[in-house]
Amino acid sequence: MIQNITHNYTEAIKAIKQAILQSRYKAAVLANREMLTLYFGVGEYISRNSRESF
Repeated sequence: MIQNITHNYTEAIKAIKQAILQSRYKAAVLANREMLTLYFGVGEYISRNSRESF
């Protein structure tokens, strides 16, 4: 009985840790995508306006 509870607890902790890691990874990927989009837009703006002398 106690071993079963311990096993269930251990499995629950593993599942929670995995969910946290997946969410952290997803958040990092989305943040990086947004930063790349921002930097691309800034570079495009600078490039376009440097040809037109701001």
